[in-house]
Amino acid sequence: MSNPIKIFLAGLAIAFLVLIGQLANTYRLESILKELQAQCIEEGKNDKTEWADFELVCDAGSLGVNSTGIQKKVVEANSKVKQSRVLPYNIVAIILAIFTAPLAWYFILARIRELRDVLAGK
Repeated sequence: MSNPIKIFLAGLAIAFLVLIGQLANTYRLESILKELQAQCIEEGKNDKTEWADFELVCDAGSLGVNSTGIQKKVVEANSKVKQSRVLPYNIVAIILAIFTAPLAWYFILARIRELRDVLAGK
């Protein structure tokens, strides 16, 4: 097996491990978000202030960045989850591009060598 292929396969293995790690992190962040939303709902039920008549909004999509208290934590956790859903694929694409470059380079060089041989009449 040639060196470029070994490098490519190593890159595939690294990309796979990074993807698994990032997906595990996304799962962890989603569970933290669910816990925070459950805390928010519980806090809304236990509210004894003059605002107790109103239901506490705990859906991260409905909350703004100017939220306070537990709602702010829900918004921050939701933004981390959204970022974590996109980031792994970008990282894997960069890793694969880096580790595929030598294979592509040697492939192109081989095609150029073949073209040179054809033009030279060998």
